[in-house]
Amino acid sequence: MLDASPFGIALIDHERRFCYCNRRFSEIFGYETGRAVTATEWVRQIFADDSDWQEAVAAWRSDLERSAPGQIRPRTFVVRSRDGAKKTILSRAVTLPDGTEYVTCEDITEEARAYRLLVADIADLRRQEQELLIKDRAIASTRRAVALLAPDGVVTYANAAYLALWGYPAAVEVQGSPFSGFWEHPDKIRMIIRAVIGGGAWHGELVGLRKDGTRFTVDLLGTPIVAESGRVIGMMAAATRLPKEQGKPEKTRIAPT
Repeated sequence: MLDASPFGIALIDHERRFCYCNRRFSEIFGYETGRAVTATEWVRQIFADDSDWQEAVAAWRSDLERSAPGQIRPRTFVVRSRDGAKKTILSRAVTLPDGTEYVTCEDITEEARAYRLLVADIADLRRQEQELLIKDRAIASTRRAVALLAPDGVVTYANAAYLALWGYPAAVEVQGSPFSGFWEHPDKIRMIIRAVIGGGAWHGELVGLRKDGTRFTVDLLGTPIVAESGRVIGMMAAATRLPKEQGKPEKTRIAPT
């Protein structure tokens, strides 16, 4: 039954010598055991250098001293098998009532690699989230009115300055609405959006419409939002209100980025 186990299994007697190991145990490490080999001698074969071996032996002895018979002592080691392959092994040892050490070993190399990749991915996502949070806070706190648009010209985000300038008390009243609806000349705004989504940039003065219908002049800058792949995924519109005497609604410029 032990030979059919998917885990490597070894029995070590009170003299610290192997008295049994199953086929899977030998397959994992690539080394045979025998009555003449002590556990300490055998362990030396599976570590790349003496410092790793000494550390493993010290950990084994420490766990043994702090445990009672019947208590499982799990440890994870990185070893090198006979063919030179580096493996991560989960070892579970337990002292039986007669003093025999019952040890199981499981090759978790792939699981450990997947875990490291997952941890790296999580760290990268957290870094990206932090970067996005910083950018979001920067946009939210700027005094310039900023709106983010989807490629079809619908507002997906508006900061507090934008809501205040256009006279809307809540973002929900703006989000999901066509950006062109906030201006005196909607057709011109739609033209600007097409130009920016096409990869250009637009800068000029336009007349906006507040929620109550009053008009005001702003300096508007429209720039494309570009993904890492280079694809334009939206537009950022940044507006600054101009004093009435400075308003020149027909001054416009379209430039490639």
